[in-house]
Amino acid sequence: MKSKQHKVDSKYIWSLIAFFIMALFFSWSMDDTFNELIQEVLYPYSKYPVVVHTSGEIIILPGFVFMWIIVISAINHILLTTFEKKIFKIFKEKLVLFLVGTFIIMGIVFVLDITAWPIAAKANGYSSCPYDTLLFGEKISTAWSKKEAYCYDKGVQARLTTGTFEQVVDVAKYLEGKKQ
Repeated sequence: MKSKQHKVDSKYIWSLIAFFIMALFFSWSMDDTFNELIQEVLYPYSKYPVVVHTSGEIIILPGFVFMWIIVISAINHILLTTFEKKIFKIFKEKLVLFLVGTFIIMGIVFVLDITAWPIAAKANGYSSCPYDTLLFGEKISTAWSKKEAYCYDKGVQARLTTGTFEQVVDVAKYLEGKKQ
């Protein structure tokens, strides 16, 4: 058995360990990220006066699955190389198909996000704020508002700096208080 273990390159094992640690870290931090993503997907259908869209951010969900498939595939490769059992070869073939499917889903989700989200937002009364108003300097995030005046409101600009859900709620409370 010792001679079979030498078939596995140590760089491969170190890469697996690094990828595994990244996947664990990503899983650990996924709770807040998942909540933010769900909120963002639902923004076009909300009653918030100002919402935020980050192009392509939704790809994180299938990307998360993709990352774990790679880790499982690497572990399976080590087991296949070490023990040379048919079950590991069959599992490898299934994982490759699943990996390709997940990659295709990532592409579809990305395209849908950058096309369908703005259509839904416009259909529900939102319009994109000009680049130099809210979220100034953000490369992939855009603010959308029910009224163009909100894009230029200094109070909204002060509260909506990065586009988190908490900031969107804070802006809604600010604008509600301003009406009274």
